[in-house]
Amino acid sequence: MRLGIEQAGTGRVRVEALSAEGSAPGSTVPTAVRAAVDSPPPNTASAPAPERLYLQAGAFQDRSSAERLRQSLREQLGLESEIREQQTLFRVWLGPYQDDQSRQQMRQQVAEAGFDRPMPVAP
Repeated sequence: MRLGIEQAGTGRVRVEALSAEGSAPGSTVPTAVRAAVDSPPPNTASAPAPERLYLQAGAFQDRSSAERLRQSLREQLGLESEIREQQTLFRVWLGPYQDDQSRQQMRQQVAEAGFDRPMPVAP
């Protein structure tokens, strides 16, 4: 039996049991299972995207201060960061992190190195 799903993955099907009682006269198939290929496949695009986790190491009114922090993080801890300009502030962000545990570990490591404790943020 072919279900009509040609690509790898999953698809929505409708299963109906057909009995001989309601079948046409002379039918030799007492029960059959039919897949409804007219049902649309699951919409994977509407699945929520995983949350991207970051740390904000600082926020400054001038870009040069943000650049100095970024340079210090690189020199002292070997961390790459990015500067995000949002409204009137230049924010220094670390990440993204796969999970909150790794983000919290980095938060602790940065604080132990003498920097202000970064704040957890998400875009």
